[in-house]
Amino acid sequence: MPRSEDELPDLKAAVEKLTEQITNPQSFVVSLQRDSSDIKEFHTKMAHVADALESRLGEMEKNIIREVRDEMGDWADRLESRLDNMEKNIIREVGDLRTTVTEVNDKLDELIAKLDKWLEPAKLDKGLEPHQSWRCVQMLSHSNCVNSFAFSPDGQLLASGGYTTIKLWHPGTGEEIRTLSGHSNCVNSFAFSPDGQLLASGSDDNTIKLWHPGTGEEIRTLTGHSDPVACFAFSPDGQLLASGSSDKTIKLWHPGTGEQIRTLLTGHSNYVSSVAFSPDGQILASSGRGDKTIKLWHPGTGEEIRTLTGHSDSVASVAFSPDGQLLASRSGDDTIKIWHPGTGEEIRTLLTRYANYVDSVAFSPDGQLLASGSGDTIKIWHPGTGEEICTLTGHSDSVYSVVFSPDGQILASGSEDNTIKLWHSGTGEEICTLTGHSEPVYSIAFSPDGQLLASGSGDDTIKIWRFSS
Repeated sequence: MPRSEDELPDLKAAVEKLTEQITNPQSFVVSLQRDSSDIKEFHTKMAHVADALESRLGEMEKNIIREVRDEMGDWADRLESRLDNMEKNIIREVGDLRTTVTEVNDKLDELIAKLDKWLEPAKLDKGLEPHQSWRCVQMLSHSNCVNSFAFSPDGQLLASGGYTTIKLWHPGTGEEIRTLSGHSNCVNSFAFSPDGQLLASGSDDNTIKLWHPGTGEEIRTLTGHSDPVACFAFSPDGQLLASGSSDKTIKLWHPGTGEQIRTLLTGHSNYVSSVAFSPDGQILASSGRGDKTIKLWHPGTGEEIRTLTGHSDSVASVAFSPDGQLLASRSGDDTIKIWHPGTGEEIRTLLTRYANYVDSVAFSPDGQLLASGSGDTIKIWHPGTGEEICTLTGHSDSVYSVVFSPDGQILASGSEDNTIKLWHSGTGEEICTLTGHSEPVYSIAFSPDGQLLASGSGDDTIKIWRFSS
């Protein structure tokens, strides 16, 4: 491409300069030397600049690194603080979770323990073989505290009292057969007639009701007492029913007709706490809560045979030995007295100055042993001689009830510690402990064949225990 006219002067000047340098080599060399010196000077300056720049960059790098480190340090501190807080929160939450899990596990353990106690065999100690046990097979529920219960003579029914009602159960299946309602106040006691055809109940409504246990029909109501009916008993032949009341009287009834045969008015100066027929039905014994006496009556005539005195406090209950040759009385004076009912002679006193109130006594079926519960211990005596055979310890609170099995081989005890213990009556050895009630066990009873044991508790239940081999 042709160059423009404006570029020609520059080109001419360059040509002229080059021509001069060619024609004058000395001048050219001098010029080159000067240019080389300038270049060296420039290089030196540039080296200084590079050194300065490098130094500056080094300082900048150090500053940047320091600033980054400082900044990172602050961030690390903040991060560490946050991590510490997070760790503390996690530890707290994990602690709360562990506490919750522990509480849940405790509840589960408690529930499992209760289920185990209800469903599994009773804990064996030393008395039973490995293939023998007592197992809770039924749990019968009431709407309030179970204050008393009784097996029918054939063992096919169990009657239980809770406040104003009586429930009839099939003890083998736990089926509630029927509820007997009619009393207007608390039911204090009840009993089957010897033939099992009648069930009698005494109440704070001052009446006794007779029921047909097979149908639940109320047959009749016996009225006449002016205060609560505290106790009653059928004669061995079932032809008489004796009732004791807070009105200080004992009444004799014909249960088949409801006829009031007689009222035994004379004697007790306070309410009648218990009545019991001798095994042959010829003597009726009664105890007075406030007058500290036992009275013996002829039930056929109503005649008072004699009064037995000697206790220094209220007499809570009386019981005949199976052969009728002995009468035992337990009292608030911490003693048990053994009497000869035929003569009224006091044979001996057991448990004088005992540590606690005597809550229960029971004769063995053959009459050779007498068991008493007082405080947290049980004593077994020979009633004929007064010899203390053994003392049974193991309960941690008051013993409320003792009862022998029908064959007399086992003694059962119910306690304030919520347990039932079974003992060998001959040796005093503890066989096993039945657990499962959550409140005190107030009453216990064996079925007539000895294969079932019923326990009534303040936890509003009756438990049925079966012996298995």
